[in-house]
Amino acid sequence: MAAETGLSTTFNKALSIDFAEQFGQKLKTLTELLGVQRVIPMPAGSSIKTYTSSVTLDGTVVGKGDVIPLSEVKLAEGTPITLTWDKKRKAVAMEDIQAYGFDTALTRTDSKLLSEIQKGVRTKLLAQLATGTTSTRAEDLQAAMAQNWAAVTAKFDEDDVEVISFINPYDAGNYLASANVTVQTAFGMTYLEGFMNNKVVFMSAQIPTGTIYSTAADNLVAAYATMGGGEIAKSFDFATDSTGIIGVTHDINKQRLQAETITAYGLELFAERLDGVVICTIQPEVTYAAAADGATGATTSTKITLTFSEAVAGLKAADITLVNGTGKATKGVLTAGAGNTYDLAISAVTEGTVVVAVKDIPGYNFTTPSGTVNVFKKE
Repeated sequence: MAAETGLSTTFNKALSIDFAEQFGQKLKTLTELLGVQRVIPMPAGSSIKTYTSSVTLDGTVVGKGDVIPLSEVKLAEGTPITLTWDKKRKAVAMEDIQAYGFDTALTRTDSKLLSEIQKGVRTKLLAQLATGTTSTRAEDLQAAMAQNWAAVTAKFDEDDVEVISFINPYDAGNYLASANVTVQTAFGMTYLEGFMNNKVVFMSAQIPTGTIYSTAADNLVAAYATMGGGEIAKSFDFATDSTGIIGVTHDINKQRLQAETITAYGLELFAERLDGVVICTIQPEVTYAAAADGATGATTSTKITLTFSEAVAGLKAADITLVNGTGKATKGVLTAGAGNTYDLAISAVTEGTVVVAVKDIPGYNFTTPSGTVNVFKKE
C-alpha cells in the first residue's frame, strides 16, 4: 500500500503550530501579569529608545499679569535596544527517533527548546532592569519591598500605580516559609500576586541575591518584529501564533537523517524609563569591634581581630582601611577566624593608636564607621 500523500508534511505542520501557539499563550500570560499595555510591532533592525527623566518645578508665586516662568523637564537617552531576529535550530537524530519514537523525541526536545527561548527573553529583560538608575537600600526583604514600592510610586506619581518586582528565590525563602501565600509559575518564572503591595512579584535565580528590581507596569513595553502574514512566513513556511511574534517550522534533513525544528522571532520586553526602575540592595546592619593582640612594652602586636555582630562572608583586606594615629602599623593579609571574626595581620608596628575602618560590601551595611585600636611594641 502506498504511503499517504502529505502525511509527513501535515504532521510537521501540526507540530509547528502547536509550538508557536504554546509560546504565544505563555507570552500572553506573562505580559498580562506584567500589566504590559503597549505591545508594539516594529521592523526588525529598529532602534528602541530608553531614557531617564527629571522635572524641576519653578516655585515662583506668579503675580497678576506676570509671565509664568518655565519649569525644567530633562530627558536623557539611555542605552538603545536594537530589535533583532533571534534564530534557533535543533535537531533529533535518527537513532533517537528509533529509541524514543518520532512523536516523543520531537515533542520532548521541542519543550526544551521552548524553555530556552523563554529563558532568553527573561534574561534580556532582567539584564535591562539591572541598568535602572534609581537605587535604595534596606535591611531585610520586607523593608526593601516597602522602599521600592514607595520609590516607584513617587517616580510615576499616579493614583493607580501598579508595582512589579523581581527578586531572587533565596531572598523570599525565609519569608515564604511562614507566610500563607500561593506560588504560581509563568514563562519559566515563579510569581506571587498581591505580595507586599505589589501587583506581581516574580522570582528568578538570574537576579543577584540581595537585589530587588521594581518598576511600574506602565513602564514596561513589548516590541516585536512581525513574523505572520509577511514575505518571511511565506518563504519559509513558518507557522505562527495568533500575534505573529514567533515563526516555527519542522523539517526532515535527509542528508543527515535528522528531524529539525527551526524558530525565528524578534522580541524585546523592556522598561522605557530607566529612572523608573528602582534597584534595592538588601544589606543587614552589622556592627563590629576591633582589638589588637600584644601587651604594652612586652609583646609586639601581630594582628588586629575584627569581631562582627553576625557572620560576614566575602570580606577582603582591600575592604579595610588602616590609618596611623599616635601609633603605626602596616596592613597585611586578612584571614577568617573563629565564629564571626577576621584577623588582619599587621607589621612595622609603633606603639600607640591606629584607626580601623571597614567599608560596606555587597550584602552588608557596616554601621560602625571606624574604631580606634591600641597597638603594642615590645621594648
